Amino acid sequence: MLPGHNWSWKTAVVLLLATPLLSLAALNGLFHLDSEPHLCSLLAFAFVMHLWIRPGAREICADVAAAAVLLLFYNLAYGNPHSPAGAAFTALTYGGLLGLGSLTVLWIQAQRTNGEERERRRSALAAGLISPVAMILVGFPLKISAVMHPRTFDALLYSFDLRLGFNPSYLVGRVFAGLPPLRLLSSTVYDTLPLVVSFFYPALILQKKRFRVNVILLFSGALLIGSLLYNVCPAAGPFYAFPGTFPGHPPQTGEFPIEGMSIPQAPRNAMPSLHVDLALLIFWNAYVWGLKGRILAGFYLFFTVLATLGLGEHYLVDLVVAVPFSLAMQAAFTTDRSLHDASRRHPLLVGSALTAVWLALLRSGVTLFEHSALWPWIAILLTLTICWSAKRLLDSSPKLNLEPYFPSRRDAWAGLQGRGV
Repeated sequence: MLPGHNWSWKTAVVLLLATPLLSLAALNGLFHLDSEPHLCSLLAFAFVMHLWIRPGAREICADVAAAAVLLLFYNLAYGNPHSPAGAAFTALTYGGLLGLGSLTVLWIQAQRTNGEERERRRSALAAGLISPVAMILVGFPLKISAVMHPRTFDALLYSFDLRLGFNPSYLVGRVFAGLPPLRLLSSTVYDTLPLVVSFFYPALILQKKRFRVNVILLFSGALLIGSLLYNVCPAAGPFYAFPGTFPGHPPQTGEFPIEGMSIPQAPRNAMPSLHVDLALLIFWNAYVWGLKGRILAGFYLFFTVLATLGLGEHYLVDLVVAVPFSLAMQAAFTTDRSLHDASRRHPLLVGSALTAVWLALLRSGVTLFEHSALWPWIAILLTLTICWSAKRLLDSSPKLNLEPYFPSRRDAWAGLQGRGV
């Protein structure tokens, strides 16, 4: 095939794929980057990826020039970048524009270069695109979730939290109100969590890190399946369900009906908490970066938990259900053993079953939890204990195959024979 024909064919394919994605982004309002800090952090990562492969000064200048052109169009459409959340989030808007410029330059350079240089730019381009594309695909169903589910289960979830004997979300919210720096730190961690997920792809492709899971399928699958679960027990969070009360005036039992609630405009993305799910998966798989990586991942997990509660986005029970769901995802996309291996199959079944049981009980408003504060605590502690035990089982098998793909039974058996097992 002639180079010109190859260029035209690839360009046509890219345009064909880009058109529906850009349309979804427009429908989601994602072009207004001031109101999309998650997307901005993911786009800014593309510039980091470009720097990672050590491009020349001309390419970096091209990134800045492309970002300047995009900034000009952004000014015409929305005015100067100015996030209502403050200067730090406004900086994220500029970072997002710089990332878009980097993606443009990387795509052009991937067409112009050859050999190893082309592969490095393709890898950086893929690393920069995978998370923004996933967010666009997941974001559209969230935008229409209020239409799909006009009534939510917020009252049932909130009443479960109240039966614990205290009000977790409102309590952390009041702590945030008294400690603004803690709120800023936690909300920054919350908004940049998808950016941390993005580091796993270059670690796999560029740094040749060896994971026990397929990291691409793990995080993509968790986002996709978790987004589908939003429709099983749709809820928005206390900030949206009880407007004007968060965090200083928590509704008490008897002040609201235990029934479906009508919450206009708010996305139904509370149950389960995908932020805690992602943070937990990051923590479990950060071992490839050693102790420092685990400490940083633990930092993100801790402040993500605080943010999910203190920002009024979730109930405590949302975080509880995220644990068995994370276990199921970790087991489903483990690659160092067959699904026939009990050490992988049992955690998958346990995580899936616990997730399903929790969702069914919360949807039904089971009266078991109403009789005593002891029962909700028993259910939570039992869930966490079973998940901890199943995760230990998942980690216990020998690391026979650490390649980032699913081995066939024949390959797995050949590997066992080669090791004299």
